[in-house]
Amino acid sequence: MYQKSILYALFLSLLISIALAPAFAALEFESGPLQEKALDEREQEDKHTQDIWTYAIVIVIVIIIIRLGFSIIKKRRQKKP
Repeated sequence: MYQKSILYALFLSLLISIALAPAFAALEFESGPLQEKALDEREQEDKHTQDIWTYAIVIVIVIIIIRLGFSIIKKRRQKKP
């Protein structure tokens, strides 16, 4: 009997936290001090594009390193027997 009420309470608290999280994030962002000057919309888009390209390049490099590592491990395992 109490298990259902606890389950409903947890579900309700989860829904409330999901619904209110964006509002609190926006309030915290707007009320915080900005340390860099405000960028216009075009500069912000350029910065986001540059960040995306940087992350993409890093991810590709990491994947290449992992693939090379696996190929080295595979070659060493084939030579042992």
